[in-house]
Amino acid sequence: MYQTYELFDLRIFRGHEGVYPVEVLRSPAGEAAGEFTLPFSQTELRTILEQLETGQVDRDFLQTVGRQLYQMLFVPPIQRRYSESLAGLGDAEGLRLRLRIDPPELTSLPWEFLFDPQTNEFLALSPRVPLVRYVAAGTVEPLQVEAPVRLLLVVSNPSDAPPLDTGKEVALVQEALAPQVASGHYVVDLLEHPTLHQLADSLREGYHILHYVGHAYLDPNDGQGYLVLEDEEGASLPVDADALSPMLKDTSLRLMVLNACESGRSPGGKVQIGGRDAQMGLAPSLVAGGMSAVVAMQFPVPDQSAILLAREFYSALADNVPVDAALSEARKVIHAELGADCLDWGIPVLFMRAPDGHILEVKPPPRPKGEALFSTRGWIAVGAVVAVLLALLGALAFSGLLTAGVVALPTPTPTLVASPAEANEFLVLVADFYPKTDDIRVEVPARLEPQIQAALEANQVPNARVLGVPDRPASPQDAIALAQRYNASIVVWGWYDTYGLEARVEVLDSPWLESIGKGRPLLTKPSQTLNEVDIYGVAPETLRASIRKELGSQINYLVLYTVGRIHYWQAVNLREAGDPAFKDEYRAALQLFDRAIAELEGIGSVDPAMLGAEALFYSRGAAYLRLREWDRAAEAFRRAIEIKPDYPQAHYNLAYVYQWGRDGTEEDLNAALEQYRLAAETDTTSDRWVAAEAYYNMGWLQENMLGDYRQAEANYRQVLEIDPDHLSTLWSLGWLDYSQLGNYEEAIALTRRAIELNPEDRSPDTELYLSCNLGLYYLAVSNPISATAVYDSVIPQAAARPPASAADILATCREDLNGLLEKRADLSDVASPILDKISATESSLPAQEGSP
Repeated sequence: MYQTYELFDLRIFRGHEGVYPVEVLRSPAGEAAGEFTLPFSQTELRTILEQLETGQVDRDFLQTVGRQLYQMLFVPPIQRRYSESLAGLGDAEGLRLRLRIDPPELTSLPWEFLFDPQTNEFLALSPRVPLVRYVAAGTVEPLQVEAPVRLLLVVSNPSDAPPLDTGKEVALVQEALAPQVASGHYVVDLLEHPTLHQLADSLREGYHILHYVGHAYLDPNDGQGYLVLEDEEGASLPVDADALSPMLKDTSLRLMVLNACESGRSPGGKVQIGGRDAQMGLAPSLVAGGMSAVVAMQFPVPDQSAILLAREFYSALADNVPVDAALSEARKVIHAELGADCLDWGIPVLFMRAPDGHILEVKPPPRPKGEALFSTRGWIAVGAVVAVLLALLGALAFSGLLTAGVVALPTPTPTLVASPAEANEFLVLVADFYPKTDDIRVEVPARLEPQIQAALEANQVPNARVLGVPDRPASPQDAIALAQRYNASIVVWGWYDTYGLEARVEVLDSPWLESIGKGRPLLTKPSQTLNEVDIYGVAPETLRASIRKELGSQINYLVLYTVGRIHYWQAVNLREAGDPAFKDEYRAALQLFDRAIAELEGIGSVDPAMLGAEALFYSRGAAYLRLREWDRAAEAFRRAIEIKPDYPQAHYNLAYVYQWGRDGTEEDLNAALEQYRLAAETDTTSDRWVAAEAYYNMGWLQENMLGDYRQAEANYRQVLEIDPDHLSTLWSLGWLDYSQLGNYEEAIALTRRAIELNPEDRSPDTELYLSCNLGLYYLAVSNPISATAVYDSVIPQAAARPPASAADILATCREDLNGLLEKRADLSDVASPILDKISATESSLPAQEGSP
């Protein structure tokens, strides 16, 4: 989860004759304004809503609708600000997309399905860009709560309304919240057949969340939204926001979740906001009436989705995740588990007035005695947990000899306690392995759990815990469900029989992963087989003893490598922040990598490739690379390649060493070219990102260091075959076409593509440098009008940049123009006024520090 969120505040104003003004009121990149028209007729909109309501859709339909909404809303000025805002975020920062929709006819649009065609993703599925419908009704501070959070489950089933299976509904919610209740994070009370009086009495008892299950509807005459309670005889009692809001004021209630059809539909009745009328539905009217946030449903929610929504949403809230980000987390899990063609993740609608999404600040419950959580003076980096996952996946193997005593291991005693992970805790779950042969019984958690835990503690891995459980998953789906039940980041599971033991790993998101800003989507692809112990034709007792021995053989290697990667990622973060202490962290990582290598060498006959040891040597090389210890870096990368010849990243970084860490001889540069070639050829991933970067570096080296312009051109074109929008290649090939090959028209086309197609991948300075080049190329083809227009735009924009950037951009433009005039004196009449403007602007810039 992202630690902080910047605000992208987008407001749609009432339109005239079908044209709607839209403004960015606030964003990290500044304000902007534009206007749009609806991309479909009212008839088409009704058809879309009917298909969504019946669920008769697939991913292509959802993408088409979402793309239309996105392109309608994000007109060019808005899109630029959005892209610039995203590009300026740090690794731990998100961007809250806050929609303020004034026209009542636009409130029924399914904004939750906004689909960005450039990133090919639905915005609401990204925790980095939580989507909220904002109600400007005054801000509200989060309520300080000491766990447990009190939730009131209200179930209404009037005798004269279509009957609901309330028993099933209650069971679904209770099942979803069972782990949180068991861990002390929630208390759930049930109120059935609620009258208005009973609801008012209950709310005075100090509840924080109200979860409603029942009916809601829109009055077809005036569009007013109603929640259906019951009267004293059990018949329907419709109540609107005007009746409910006074009961909610001055209570501890901060959130309502309305699991009822049409509770999130608009338009609705009129309420006063800011001195004017605004048509709203039930949920936004409740927020306008004083509620901090309301989650409501715009279409019917199937049971399976309802339980996933409740489980993931309430779990994130208990970890103090902002309510909009918590809903994004729930959407993501629903999408992952139910598939791309399911629309259920987009059914919930969040209306909110809390400015930062924080409605509750929950102090976690105390840990039970006997469950002391290991903690260090901990500095854990915001990127470290990804390294932990990689280390565990790459190194947890079950073959070899018993490891020498880096860590004194205790007598195995299994925990086997149902203790889910808390906030900021990294939990490794060890399930009991499934015996496929009746006469063999090996207590895997009893052996593995205490060994890993002791090793993690001895090596000071902060906030990490290993938990052994008696469950025996028989499939990846079982393992995923088990890990989710415990909020685990990793679950180790497997089976064994007379032929040996097979271990597997599943990786899931956890509150800790999300809180550090490095979370990744749930992995639902087949699990990764770590290793197999193949022991044929032996008696059960012999096999049992052998398995027990093998379970402990790689623990020290695993832990040393894991802790080293934590230091490594800490160094990466410090380096990105400009903190010179990053060198110390790289040194700490290298010490641990060296110890891990010593453990690896002591294992004996085990093939290092079976243990994923190439990643250890690669990490070692990368640390030396950052410390500019070139020879040691090269040695480590070569070792990684020996273990795994088809390792594109290792080839790529070894090429970098040859290119920049040697004497720059032709021999070194040709060695770099060979390693870049191997990196490109061994990259077999679908996006071939490493291959694209390798071809680009080959082209740059050939252009700028070897002067082989035709070969440079060929390699640049290889990049564009992989990634037609590769910004650096468009820029470099455009300059090569202009400066060496004389392909001026192509230089213009490539540079225009770089400016127009990749706004999210460049900084404002980059755009201005590219625009300077574009103006230069227009002059080269004798197009003075376009050239002058480009420079007239660039020069004032450059002057508005920070002084150092402004000075460099203008100086680059001036030097390139003078270079062109040396070859083309006939362009003097056009270029001279442009040069005069540049010089005058340079003279007006504030003096930089250190300047005379």
